[in-house]
Amino acid sequence: MFERYTEKARRVIFFARYEASEFGDPLIEPKFLLLGLLRESPQVVTRWLDKQTDWPAVFRSEISQSLELKPHLPTSVDLPLSDDAKRVLAYAAEEAQRLGHQHIGTEHLFLGLLREPESYVGKMLLDFGVNIHMVRETLAREGEQYGVSGLGSGSGTGSGSGGRQAAALRTFQVVIMIEGDSEALQVQWPARIPAIGETLTLESGIYRIVNVEWKVDKVAGRPTSLWKVVIHVQSFHATNG
Repeated sequence: MFERYTEKARRVIFFARYEASEFGDPLIEPKFLLLGLLRESPQVVTRWLDKQTDWPAVFRSEISQSLELKPHLPTSVDLPLSDDAKRVLAYAAEEAQRLGHQHIGTEHLFLGLLREPESYVGKMLLDFGVNIHMVRETLAREGEQYGVSGLGSGSGTGSGSGGRQAAALRTFQVVIMIEGDSEALQVQWPARIPAIGETLTLESGIYRIVNVEWKVDKVAGRPTSLWKVVIHVQSFHATNG
């Protein structure tokens, strides 16, 4: 069943089973998949949230309060997936296919959890401001950015050396547009392009990203395209006031 899963994604299932046994639940529910994700690859979840909060602790507290306290189950017991959890895994496979990724990684499991907005986990993530469309679009753009199949935390097993070479050939020029400022800031961006909703720290202050535009300019005589990314930001205090 888990042949296409990356090692990290498999460990998420392992940790989810452990969490279910710790809470005395006879089934691995989506709640435990989320806790498994937070154990194995917390950044897959927390990257969409503010950086000042201890989100693993927040999610654990919320989930603990929603569950009835039961005696622990032995970890030797092979707990099955609930129907809801099986549906999440099916969604994860669909999301990997949608993104053109060969393997199912931790980010696809997260998308699977977001696919059910009426579920307990889906509602909780939505209440905290995590939007499946934002997550899906950002992962797709990052796949284009790095030029590999299977981008993301735990999905690198499908990239290979060719993907790394393609990533090295691309050039990224970032233009930062600050609301209320007529002058744009142009920089060469060496790291991951941030997503809508994340914060960006500049010399002039802290800003929240409100829009990200991706543009491709064909450059004569170059083996690859020149990527230009326009990031629109607002003052962090303005967006929270």
